Amino acid sequence: MLGGMSVVSKTYTANGHELKIYYIIDSPMIDMLGSIIKLAEIAPQAGDNSIIRVKGFPGAFKEKQEKGKPMRQLSLLVDGMMIMLESSTLPRETFMQFADILPIDEIRQVP
Repeated sequence: MLGGMSVVSKTYTANGHELKIYYIIDSPMIDMLGSIIKLAEIAPQAGDNSIIRVKGFPGAFKEKQEKGKPMRQLSLLVDGMMIMLESSTLPRETFMQFADILPIDEIRQVP
């Protein structure tokens, strides 16, 4: 189902907080998820996901309890690539600020 995908990730830590960023490319599943997110934009009550846009790109935000902590996940679709952010320590407002400062234009230029 996932096919031959490539994933690059980086974990940032500071002051007891952690943020993980994943870049996923070359996966047939990205196209499928893109269709699901586009459909969910039409019917925004898609389970426990919130459909949002970051810098004009569609994404799904999910918040759930994991090991007694809120786990926040954001998946963005950008030109056939998926960018995922994940944190169980950052407050929601700070987490979303990271999404807003993602250098999406620079990421899109990487061949």
